[in-house]
Amino acid sequence: MEKILFLDTETGGLDCKKHSLLTVGMIAVLYKNKSFEILEEFHVGVKYEKYNIEKEALEVNNINIAEHEKTAFSKDDVKKAIKDFVFKHKLSECLLVGHNPEFDIGFMKELFSEKEYPFYRHYIDTKQIWCYLKFREKVPPGLYNHLKDISEYFEIDYSNAHNALTDCKITLEVFKRLVNLE
Repeated sequence: MEKILFLDTETGGLDCKKHSLLTVGMIAVLYKNKSFEILEEFHVGVKYEKYNIEKEALEVNNINIAEHEKTAFSKDDVKKAIKDFVFKHKLSECLLVGHNPEFDIGFMKELFSEKEYPFYRHYIDTKQIWCYLKFREKVPPGLYNHLKDISEYFEIDYSNAHNALTDCKITLEVFKRLVNLE
């Protein structure tokens, strides 16, 4: 029995030192006997006095800041909610899984101080697993390692992507398929 934390973020740009973290999605999963049981899902928006966002980022993640403001919380409240979720499910020492999680981890490290950072330092990247499986000729060589392309290959619905929680769900489904290919 192993717990796994799936993580995704939506942001105001690509630079974690410069752009605003907008939403965080997480799914706590229990992996047992080759099955994945979802323990709980988490999704929260981050509110700022002044946002640092790129127009192109909002076009990708389809976040309307005026609507976002209505349900988002302060950075301090978001940090507390994330830590509460992680500690409630005892996820601080479990494996973190994401699609290109270095990007999301960068934004999490900007949100939390080094001392406060609640996540395990090791992670699995579904993008890298895909690349490895391409190398091993287990998946078609011509497909890109984007979440959209991998989802389409596995016939996973990608229509509501670029929402942090939805992307966690897609990544979970991709991870299940990738694990079963090996």
